[in-house]
Amino acid sequence: MKKAAIIMLIFVVSCTTESSYQEEFELRTVLTVAGQLPADPQAACVDYMQSSESCLVSAANPPLPINETTLSSIISSGAQTTYADYCSSMLASDYFADFSPLAAECVMDCQKSYWDGRITAGSCSDDFAVQLSGQNEGSSACITDCFKLLNN
Repeated sequence: MKKAAIIMLIFVVSCTTESSYQEEFELRTVLTVAGQLPADPQAACVDYMQSSESCLVSAANPPLPINETTLSSIISSGAQTTYADYCSSMLASDYFADFSPLAAECVMDCQKSYWDGRITAGSCSDDFAVQLSGQNEGSSACITDCFKLLNN
């Protein structure tokens, strides 16, 4: 059933003639996640954090030199010092309590797409705080697509 839904989505996407690169990229991200079993949101979260670090090392005005320890500490308010620990804590939070593993992985892949897009666009030298605060806005359409596709 799942494969049939994915095939139908690919058919529908291929039949549309007017879509932006961003829309196609977001849909491709969602379809990629949906086609993978089993879901591994922990690994996807660590991948997204590594992408954010790759971008943020070039950011203007970082509070500290950026590496796994400092970035994990900054975004967890000092509670975590590794991406694995940060991701475990985040995925166990109330925010993700009702997410299926597939939906949580899709959200992480959307976050990774945001950071990879900044790297590709060459916009990682923007202000550190501005980049972090824009992450949710920059990935919100992709995350919405996750929930629409996965009915979560």
